[in-house]
Amino acid sequence: MPHPTVLVRRSSHPRDLLLVLWVLCLLSVGTSVSSTTNEGLAEKLHRREIISKVHTIDRVYPSMQGPSDTQHFQLQDGSEPELIWLRSARIDVVDGRGEPISSEYLCHSNLYFSDYSQHFEIFDRHVTSNQRFIDLNQGLLEVRLPDGFGIPMLSNENLKFHAMVFNLNARSEPFDVRVKTTFEYLRDRERTGSIKALAQRSIPMWIEVPNPDAHAHHHGDGNGAMDSSNGDPKPATEAHHQGKQLSAPANPDHTGRTGADGVTRTLHWIVPPGRHEYRFRPEPGLKIPYPETRIHMLTGHMHAYGESIELRDLTTAKTLFRADAKVFDEAAGIEHMTHYSSEEGFPVYRNHEYELVATYNNTTSHEIDAMAVLYFYYLDGKLDERTIETVRSRHRGDGHR
Repeated sequence: MPHPTVLVRRSSHPRDLLLVLWVLCLLSVGTSVSSTTNEGLAEKLHRREIISKVHTIDRVYPSMQGPSDTQHFQLQDGSEPELIWLRSARIDVVDGRGEPISSEYLCHSNLYFSDYSQHFEIFDRHVTSNQRFIDLNQGLLEVRLPDGFGIPMLSNENLKFHAMVFNLNARSEPFDVRVKTTFEYLRDRERTGSIKALAQRSIPMWIEVPNPDAHAHHHGDGNGAMDSSNGDPKPATEAHHQGKQLSAPANPDHTGRTGADGVTRTLHWIVPPGRHEYRFRPEPGLKIPYPETRIHMLTGHMHAYGESIELRDLTTAKTLFRADAKVFDEAAGIEHMTHYSSEEGFPVYRNHEYELVATYNNTTSHEIDAMAVLYFYYLDGKLDERTIETVRSRHRGDGHR
């Protein structure tokens, strides 16, 4: 990152020279590509930036129906494979010239392992990880894992990044939009402190809808990332809508999925005017593959007019976290979602029952579309130090095997 330009008048007075040096020191803070670990040691972070093609916005594009593209890349091109740790991902929405514009035009984006079976084999993560492992969207422009944690991978693993833009607000003239994404990662051989592996889960809310026919199908990405069950919603899954018996699917081309219990549910539904609360019970234990683990980062995703999404432990009758939405002042959409991030984390248990509660406040006079997804990053106990050391010894990145 370049240092800010500083204009200084010419002076020979020692006091003025000291002032200049003091200002330059202040401006240099935060411009280095380094971070401080939980052990107080500076670590060098490397950056990889990708940018989407230019998308021209010339009309209103509803949610999930805007222009999109997919990019294929490696975090560290042209190098001998070595163990690295993804630490953060950030999106900046820019115009055709690369100048920042409002994030209201970002619908969603997802980072995948292109060959996830290979990744699972290398790290022995058949149970604990998904093909899709980073989600950024409107209101959630950055994921920065807590100090001392990362997502491990090899530097030459093939990744793909899918991003969609949209436009909920009418504009008089067409304009261009691009999505610039910056990833920060740590080379394991440059690591100065300890680090632990996190895995990601996304739990979407499935809301009951009228069963349209016997051929209802799934709206998602085909790998289970949009579905907490990696299959049909389970008969034990419950959805409840305060104030209306049933909702309706937001997209007629994706009418929902009918579970083994004969009930049809959708993860993209219609909200009528007014405030409405939706409840959903995912599979027990949030599909955590261990009897117990800890969540270290958690946030949510909602559409325009969303207010909050909450995670409750029904076994202990406690609210674990609520992500609140801040809407744009002069546009429809979510400007920011609050999040939880902690080195200590909090425990979750496979034998506990959990519930997601989402609240929408539709202040318009017409129906709107809605989604509610919980994203969390939990400690991957299967990737213990012995497993990591095996990968590390095979891929040292220093010309040795």
